[in-house]
Amino acid sequence: MRSSISFAALPVALVSLLVACSDKPANGEDSLLNADDTAVDYGDNPIVPEEFQYLWDVDASGCADDTDAIVYHMFTGAVNNAGKLRGEEAWYWFFKTPGWDDDCVDTFDVDTEATDTNWADDPCSGCDLEFSGTWDLADEKRTCPGYDYEDFFANDKVSADHYNVIVMLDPLSPGGNPNQTTLVMAAFEDDDNPNSYSFNADFARGDYVPDVEGDYEGSAAVTWVPTAGTCVTFSSSG
Repeated sequence: MRSSISFAALPVALVSLLVACSDKPANGEDSLLNADDTAVDYGDNPIVPEEFQYLWDVDASGCADDTDAIVYHMFTGAVNNAGKLRGEEAWYWFFKTPGWDDDCVDTFDVDTEATDTNWADDPCSGCDLEFSGTWDLADEKRTCPGYDYEDFFANDKVSADHYNVIVMLDPLSPGGNPNQTTLVMAAFEDDDNPNSYSFNADFARGDYVPDVEGDYEGSAAVTWVPTAGTCVTFSSSG
């Protein structure tokens, strides 16, 4: 188990810059150089979703020198006709060590249903949809060797990796037109203080596509990803 994670988001502009600049190693090449000062080509990273193969900074070359890894997450799921938002949230860990052997994916099961918490101080007053439920990482869907998520989710349920969550989505503009990208806000309940939540007001951006065009009360396909990767540094390991 590694502990005491510190992390910082990689700016969106920098992500784009990494793709465009020729003086950076291309994705598929490790950012570390061999003795001859030439990049080592490991081919495409096998765990990266195809649509992000040349967009994600899989060798963390845009992070600080002392960074151990960069992490991305992606949700794929749907809202069914009963108003339940269900799917999988995959967390991708890309380490600075040469090659892709250390890289791994943990996949959470997301099971939520439509709710209305009637916030006294609404963290997303413009959001159209709200879901409450659980975020669970089962043993059979863990491929990373014991990395916990307490620093990401402000929650100490490390051994169980079970989190209570509220997800708020903003698929419509104030005028009722579909937003080009849907803002995703996530709030994770504090294990030590029930009914107290840690909010991430810009957890991800994504697509909300109703099965029947214009019907935002029926079923829909839902996907989201963060706007940037998160650079992670471990202060200790064991």
